[in-house]
Amino acid sequence: MADHTLQSLKQTRKSMKDEVEVEQEFFPVGLHVSDDHVEAMGLGNAKIGDVRMVLARAKVTSLSAHESSNHTHKSVSLDFLEGTTHEPPSSTSEEKRAETLFGKDE
Repeated sequence: MADHTLQSLKQTRKSMKDEVEVEQEFFPVGLHVSDDHVEAMGLGNAKIGDVRMVLARAKVTSLSAHESSNHTHKSVSLDFLEGTTHEPPSSTSEEKRAETLFGKDE
């Protein structure tokens, strides 16, 4: 069975600011939603800084992988077929996450 535990996608990079090296956080994976899809994905009342859980069904449309002497790269392109968002649960327990995503097991 696949492990469906959420994995952090946050990365850090070092840069210079006012001659001081600082570490900046960034997220290399993003999703842009526009027009009718804003409402369909439940984002009509979203505010900057809100955190949402995203649940989607996607189709793999392309795969790419290559390797050189000092670098390996792999990428996957997806088309989102269906999706929704919701506020994350206040508890981070796996049971609460599963209940939020899939409903109560009765």
